[in-house]
Amino acid sequence: MCADMLGPSTDQQEASFITHGVTLTGGVPSYGPIRWGGPAPEFVARVELAGLCRSDLREALGERAVRSDFGHELILRVLRAPGESSLQVGDRVVYDPHIEIERTSGFAEMLFARGSPEALKKAFLRVPEAMPDEIALFCEPMACAVHAARALQRHYRPSNGQATARAVAFTAAGLASVLQAKILQAEGVAVTLYNRTWPRIEALRRSAVIETIDSSLLAAAVSDSFDAVVTSGAYSDAASLEVAFRIVRPGGLVLLFGGTHPGECTFGLLDTDGIRKSERLQSVTISGKVVLVGGTYGATTADFADAIDMLHQSANSLCVRNLLDRRVRLSELPSHIREVNSGQRLSYGKTPVETRPLQNKGV
Repeated sequence: MCADMLGPSTDQQEASFITHGVTLTGGVPSYGPIRWGGPAPEFVARVELAGLCRSDLREALGERAVRSDFGHELILRVLRAPGESSLQVGDRVVYDPHIEIERTSGFAEMLFARGSPEALKKAFLRVPEAMPDEIALFCEPMACAVHAARALQRHYRPSNGQATARAVAFTAAGLASVLQAKILQAEGVAVTLYNRTWPRIEALRRSAVIETIDSSLLAAAVSDSFDAVVTSGAYSDAASLEVAFRIVRPGGLVLLFGGTHPGECTFGLLDTDGIRKSERLQSVTISGKVVLVGGTYGATTADFADAIDMLHQSANSLCVRNLLDRRVRLSELPSHIREVNSGQRLSYGKTPVETRPLQNKGV
């Protein structure tokens, strides 16, 4: 993209902005040129680093029922922004994918976007220059973890003299579960991470990320043991819910974090998608046990602010660096996605995607 194309934009200005990156066509990832056509983008940024998320992998498999978020964990350097957005050229920002704007894939050398000044202001949030890229990469998943931890305590109803949930279990030991567990543990909550298979737990233990957190195979979970259970796998499916209902205490909370599908009903009585996305609370009776089911979905601007502050102040104690997997380059990303989704490659951490060209080609 030419530097002289970064002058003031108008809705009437027609321009062709081109970068290189990875897009999905029919669920198939491919590397090549990405063209922005029509009115010039109001927001342009250089992508400093991107992160591969579980939802990106699901989107490549065609298993994601909501909006396309392909390439959304981003550290960006602003090159153009409308003055009304309060963003300035040179700002270092992260991206909140929950704000509705039009944009190109984040798995690219450049990001182009359009939206109202207010939407752009909310979508692109400044991060401290002193925060390393590999730490800033966790801002979006950490914001979702902050939101979920708050939702858990908000939904929990006092019982046995307890104002908050003091013993919490997760049905899977993915990155999202680890981040939530770290937040809750810092608040004095006893946390247990479960997983269906052993290798992920073993990898987390080797990395020292969960050395102060109990972890075990899901099959070993004891019935009626927890104030709250988070269905934290890729999906809040019937198998996860069955385990959650078994190990939560009577009157306890099951929090839906993992994905759901529109219109999906579980056990013939739970609108899991509606509960999760509206974050409502519902009381159900399963095998004679009364349980609360609540939802958590996405993150707010306030969650992002807290996540950024948390990572800036406490990155070492959170051990997020230990959650990083090997880096891949943009051109390698399509094959990496195919290998992970086919089971040829195991990936237990966050995969950073290097977006800068090998040689400086200019803006």
